Amino acid sequence: MENELVNIEGAHFNKEELFEKVDSDAEIIELLFESVKGQVPGYLSTIGNIVSTITSESQLTPEQAEDLRFAAHSIKGSAYNLCFERFGNIAKRVEMTARAWDAPGPEKGSEMLPHLYKLIMEEWEVVLSIMKN
Repeated sequence: MENELVNIEGAHFNKEELFEKVDSDAEIIELLFESVKGQVPGYLSTIGNIVSTITSESQLTPEQAEDLRFAAHSIKGSAYNLCFERFGNIAKRVEMTARAWDAPGPEKGSEMLPHLYKLIMEEWEVVLSIMKN
């Protein structure tokens, strides 16, 4: 499990791709960055609050699973739209883990989500640093 998590790939930021998407309009990029800075912390907080309730024996309530999926999906969309590939890939993994929570199999969300939350928070710091420059 842990090896698979460590191998989440993707560039931190593809500046050329983002500039191409917005016809090199730096003002639009700044507006998009400001929007993300305003929205993502709330989604990360939702994920963190849910992760903090997980124990090895716990199950997510249907509401928690939906909140987790929504927050991760929202982060994923913003990250991919702004060419923060690794951030989007981690969020995608959180979303997939929430969707598979009750599915039988070797992966246990109670083990994966805390690790994924740590990864997504670390990557958020990288993203914030990139957006400042």
